[in-house]
Amino acid sequence: MPFLTRPAAGYTSAKFDAGYGTTVDSHVALAGITDAGGGGEAVALTFTSHQAPSESINDSSCTDWSITLYLSLASGSYLVEHPPAGYHASYESCS
Repeated sequence: MPFLTRPAAGYTSAKFDAGYGTTVDSHVALAGITDAGGGGEAVALTFTSHQAPSESINDSSCTDWSITLYLSLASGSYLVEHPPAGYHASYESCS
């Protein structure tokens, strides 16, 4: 099934390129899938991002991430939803 996201209002491809234009992700791994309730799923992922330090959340050219995507089923496709209040991804500079 395809994954869809809802674009943020006023978010253009130029804004995306300005913030993520140098980012290349690698080592993506599925860490787990759990029931998020209400027919949704929580998908835990880990990956490594390489980017210009100035475009990094931690001023690093290499960042290891642990994230959770919250998905709902809509018309035969999974839709990436906003995370619950208080959710924060985990990250650290690569070793």
